[in-house]
Amino acid sequence: MRLREFAKIKEAPIGTTGAFGAALSTGIGKFTGLTIDYIRKYFKWRLERNVEKKKQEEEELKKSAEKMNPKEKKDAKTAVSDPKIISKFTPKAKLVRGTTAVGSDMVQYTWAGRMWVDTSKTNDLSKAPPAKQDQQKYLTAQFK
Repeated sequence: MRLREFAKIKEAPIGTTGAFGAALSTGIGKFTGLTIDYIRKYFKWRLERNVEKKKQEEEELKKSAEKMNPKEKKDAKTAVSDPKIISKFTPKAKLVRGTTAVGSDMVQYTWAGRMWVDTSKTNDLSKAPPAKQDQQKYLTAQFK
């Protein structure tokens, strides 16, 4: 191959070098497009499946709620609204700066990095007063 021919091939855009190049670029384009379409369809299917699961769970909850007597319903509502009970059933998570939690004194505290601070009066973590020692232990125990 002469140098001039090599330079022409090097300068020519892909897909225009002949029938084979055009067929190759068209085939790759179709393959890529099909792959992207299948990925989109998969994620759409997963979203639809999750919606169906949520509907089934809600129906099961409604059926179980219908079977409950009024006293059991009242007890369930108070258990759901009580932060002490909620903290027992919530999954344990790693403490990250800015994490909020409710203390045993029903005050909202925020994790400032090394300690819990009371953010009920100010949102500035550097100016917020630290929580009392018993509250520090209570709040940290929720995440361990």
